[in-house]
Amino acid sequence: MRRCRLPSLLAILLLVFLAASPVVAASPVQAAGPSGRTSPPAAGTIRREPASGAEFVWAPGGVLPPNDPRQARDPYYGDDPERLRRIGGFWIGRFEVTQAQWERVMGANPSAFSKSGAHPVEQVSLPEVREFLRRLNTAGGARFRLPCGTEWLYAATWGARDPVQAAAAKLKRAAGWNRENSGGATRPVGGLPANALGLYDMEGNVSEWCGPCAGDSGEGGLAGFYGGSWAESPKALNMPGLGLDEPGWRRNTVGLRLVLEP
Repeated sequence: MRRCRLPSLLAILLLVFLAASPVVAASPVQAAGPSGRTSPPAAGTIRREPASGAEFVWAPGGVLPPNDPRQARDPYYGDDPERLRRIGGFWIGRFEVTQAQWERVMGANPSAFSKSGAHPVEQVSLPEVREFLRRLNTAGGARFRLPCGTEWLYAATWGARDPVQAAAAKLKRAAGWNRENSGGATRPVGGLPANALGLYDMEGNVSEWCGPCAGDSGEGGLAGFYGGSWAESPKALNMPGLGLDEPGWRRNTVGLRLVLEP
């Protein structure tokens, strides 16, 4: 009687499982420590989510300093919990949502500019963005949402201890796509250097819709858009702030970026 070669069969099944697993760069989850608890990914780890085709970057948890530089210079602000906003770690989109990604989910491309697919989608209202998220979330096992304002500011100023340092770091880098270098239109995502966390177009190209943060009564507690766009001055891009608009309005300067929930 011939024996079944069980080890070979198990090896084949293991290879099939690994081939179907999500592509994750730079080991997003480290090995478990002595306590058996899994360590979080390292800052800047890249993860590709197969259902959406989007790439996400890990932003470890931390504290967002006050927006006001005068408060940031105050040596006592760290003792005031009302001035500090604590953020848990999260996966944020490496790039802005492109026209190709939007059209794949919604079946149409509302953008005013180039239909190349690699350009950021724009002219999308907040209700349309919510419908995009609803469809995306029903298409597979992954869950997506907008970053809240505090998360967006935290990721945009990653590596800076206060707003003064953040502004200085931005001025040392090439400005994002703005009215002086964009040619009067959006540009393909990822065309200029990334920020310290590895995120592209956090300033310029298109502003990005953000949702409200639970329990945040400051800027992060409002729905609006951040980041500046191709139509603004380079100086304006170095002052990330909240833009407010009617939820149903569409602009060729406003798009979105996703957050992938753990």
